[in-house]
Amino acid sequence: MARGLPSTACLARFCQKLNRLKPLEESSMETSLRRCLSTLDLTLLGVGGMVGSGLYVLTGTVAKDMAGPAVLLSFL
Repeated sequence: MARGLPSTACLARFCQKLNRLKPLEESSMETSLRRCLSTLDLTLLGVGGMVGSGLYVLTGTVAKDMAGPAVLLSFL
């Protein structure tokens, strides 16, 4: 094994920790909806929010620099 690289067992434990779910009491689950967001779901939600806000900023910058007074026409 190369020096400094983690073992396969260590990587497997790390992946299990990333995919764990917190158990909730039954009294707090008085809804028909399931609470099952995983680490991947939360990560993708954060990335999507950043990309979405970046598109709004980029659109405004392009409209300001290239469209000038015709901003409404450039959005259409």
